Amino acid sequence: MNFNIKIIIYSFIVLTACSSDEIVQYFEYPDHNVLNIGSQLTDLYVTNDSNTLIVADKGNNRVLIIDVSTDEMYIKNTVWVGSEPTSLEMTADGRYLFVGLLGGSSVSVINMATMKLEGSLNLEEDSVFDIEYLSVTCQLIVSFLSTNPTYNKTYVHAWWADQDGVWYGNNTSCSYSEDPDFIYPEITVLESNMFAVKPTEIDNVQHAGLLSMSQDEFYVYILDKTLAPNRLHRYDIDDVGLSNRINNAQTAKTIDLFHDLEYISNFGVVVALSGTDPVDGLEIDHAPVYDFDNLDHISNLDVGSAPLAVAYDAVGEHIYISPTDVDDNGMFIVEFSITTQLQTNYYQVAGLLGSHGLVVDPKGEYIYAAVDDLSDQDNHEPYNGSSFNIQKIKIIPEGTYPVNDF
Repeated sequence: MNFNIKIIIYSFIVLTACSSDEIVQYFEYPDHNVLNIGSQLTDLYVTNDSNTLIVADKGNNRVLIIDVSTDEMYIKNTVWVGSEPTSLEMTADGRYLFVGLLGGSSVSVINMATMKLEGSLNLEEDSVFDIEYLSVTCQLIVSFLSTNPTYNKTYVHAWWADQDGVWYGNNTSCSYSEDPDFIYPEITVLESNMFAVKPTEIDNVQHAGLLSMSQDEFYVYILDKTLAPNRLHRYDIDDVGLSNRINNAQTAKTIDLFHDLEYISNFGVVVALSGTDPVDGLEIDHAPVYDFDNLDHISNLDVGSAPLAVAYDAVGEHIYISPTDVDDNGMFIVEFSITTQLQTNYYQVAGLLGSHGLVVDPKGEYIYAAVDDLSDQDNHEPYNGSSFNIQKIKIIPEGTYPVNDF
């Protein structure tokens, strides 16, 4: 449904939270669009053409394929994937979607041409927490959180598909001329012999948690949930898997919850979590930023309360962060300029925001947010702890409403 909503523009832009009462003007912002889903949503992904939003619906063990090419969003496909989907990754050619299953200790694979489940990578480990896809080598990096924290691991796995006689595996071109049976015996063949996968372990490291990968795919960053003190780690990605660990970034003195991790080109690695600051011991009210190479703490993006989600607009070069708290005027997504690191816009949302529930489309036109509709808490979803909907918010170009004009 579409509805008009008043957005509040503040008379200052500084690195503080959007909680001031110093308000000078309202303006009409008519392009909010909400799709009612009523379930616990855990990850969002927008396809390269910006026409399709994919949502991990943990509360109902499914993935939703949503058409967002027009003003009205609608669910065009529902794919049942298994127990508690929490993370989404797409192959570089857009042919396959990987879905990490927290409850299933596996990764489901969806064929995007047919919008159907092709099968699963049964990884025989404890819960899949996060996944990243390597487009150069056609591999999956999979983070597992064990019921015993000392067994937490992050693996690199190969996989392959024989639909077009194309091999996806551990090589630079993602294709082999050899028969894959000679490379990986005991291949698992899935529906109609159209997809096969061998989750052969190539390498693993003893850290696990949220994952983010550098744009050049040279490094993977792991926000570790293994043992205290919790740290941000960087591993090199090379021919043998993950190596050359750098881990000199303590992200918090104590951590209550991990929320998000985002590698942002030409800026740094941004962390969203709840807990106490390692410097002053106060409750974290900002998203700390770390240097790509040595993981030095370089700045904070202040949002006034623990950050829940981080998204990046590569076109407009802005960062979007969801804070936890609601101020007197409602709940906002805060926009920061990459260049200045200052707040540049605020976007009001229709409810509370959630962890890892924020994404910007590749064209840099819209923000999609998982928004908790507090009016719908007694629904029938079997595993539902929250009743999130999807909100589509049009991005306002920086400078459209200069501060001095209000």
